[in-house]
Parts: sequence; structure tokens; C-alpha cells
Amino acid sequence: MKKIVFAVLMSVIGLSAFAHEEGEAKDDSIKGEVMDLACYASHPDTGKGESHAKCAMQCMEKGLPVGVLTSDGVLYIALGSEHVSANKKLVPYAGKIVTVEGHVYEMNNVKFIEVEEVEAGA
Repeated sequence: MKKIVFAVLMSVIGLSAFAHEEGEAKDDSIKGEVMDLACYASHPDTGKGESHAKCAMQCMEKGLPVGVLTSDGVLYIALGSEHVSANKKLVPYAGKIVTVEGHVYEMNNVKFIEVEEVEAGA
């Protein structure tokens, strides 16, 4: 099951560029916790928070997908601009609450943010 969830997630990330090209994106900011999606998908109760930050950093440094989970439970897949990973911008904030500014869009009921700026806390 874990492999299926991860495969679907990676497929959606690969297709997400089409939504942005269609002009569906809008500039916005979201506030939430930075997390690695591989751990969160396979064990959502323990794959987040400060206690998971070190593992999340390691996963994100390996290139695994990154997301931002808002306090109301909305998960955004974090992408970089120009088809570059957002991981380098987000690794220092693993397990922490941040405000991310960028281009927000949705495709097939999946929310994305193309990361432009990251600010700790606030």
C-alpha cells in the first residue's frame, strides 16, 4: 500500500506542471508545518512534528517529496519554480511551522504550492 501511495504521489507531482501552465495558479501564502511526504504517507501519526524533524530533513535531503500541512489539515505538495525542487528551500524548516509564499493551484483535488519565499513561524 505504501508503494502505491508513493507512486500515485510522484505521478501527481509529475503532472502538476500542466495545471500551472494552464493559468490555474494564483499568488498566495499558506502557513503550516514542513514535512516529508514519504514518512507522512506511511505513518501519519508519527511522521510529523518536532520529534520527526531530523528524519524529515534526511528524507528531504535525499530528494523525497515535501509538503506543507496547515493547521486545518490541508496538505499542499511543495514544488520549486522552473521545474527545480523546493527541497533546498524547505529542508532547514523540517518539522517547523512556516509561512510559504508562492503560486498555489489545485489539480485533481490535490493542492500544490510553487515555493517562492519561506518565513519561519509567524
